[in-house]
Amino acid sequence: MIFYTENRKLKTDIAELRTKNIRLNQRNKELDKLNKELTLKSEKLSRDVSELQNDNGILTQINTDFGDENDELTGKVKELNTKLERYQNLRLPSSATTRTARKRDDDHDDN
Repeated sequence: MIFYTENRKLKTDIAELRTKNIRLNQRNKELDKLNKELTLKSEKLSRDVSELQNDNGILTQINTDFGDENDELTGKVKELNTKLERYQNLRLPSSATTRTARKRDDDHDDN
């Protein structure tokens, strides 16, 4: 009788363990699927980050180039403004001013 009871208990334990094993295998398959999905997402994100870093490098270089050109143009504008101020401060002799005004009037009359 003890042998029969013990045998029955072992059969019950084995059945429970098989059920647990089936559930664990199913859960393992679900986790494997999730792991594959996450791995694919991670790889895509890595590619996206790499592309964004590349784009950022390109934009940084463009920004630097525009900054350099802006500095250059700012210097030229300052230089031209200085020359303009010098020319504006120069006084033309009144005879040159009169001749220039007459020439403009003659040019308008010809048209």
